[in-house]
Amino acid sequence: MKTVLLMYGPMLVVGSALMVVNFKVGKSELVLAGLKETGKMIVGWLPLIALMFLVTGQANALIARYMDNMREVLSGTRGMLAVIFAGVITPGTMTSAPIIKQLWALGHNHGPIIVYFLASNLVNIQITLLRAPMLGKDATMTMFWVGVVVTLACAGFFLVFRR
Repeated sequence: MKTVLLMYGPMLVVGSALMVVNFKVGKSELVLAGLKETGKMIVGWLPLIALMFLVTGQANALIARYMDNMREVLSGTRGMLAVIFAGVITPGTMTSAPIIKQLWALGHNHGPIIVYFLASNLVNIQITLLRAPMLGKDATMTMFWVGVVVTLACAGFFLVFRR
């Protein structure tokens, strides 16, 4: 219950406060317009969220099945390239977080897991495409290329200084 409150509580407070502000500014008309926008976003995002959960579930099942081989898969240059590629194509933090949690719990070398985290948050294709309409092309591409440099630098660091 405490986790649910920590996760949803702040958003519930902010959402409620915005509804109050909208009501004071534009009465029920503005509140209804906000709820209509909410509905559009739910309909638009629900399929994507369902697919993200599908990817996460399948990846977790695969990792659990080949847990013993993960140390070998995640080692060396090929392993580092594999985790960068996986981070680039993994659809967002909702998907990568459970994968990172499971790999971290296995007690593996944390370097590849950190590089996967960076790639999945900084250079991820889907996140980049979602940023573009909000931030514009220039800001999005700057963030993308900074993410590429940071991810590759971190990968190089962990390849040089591996355990």
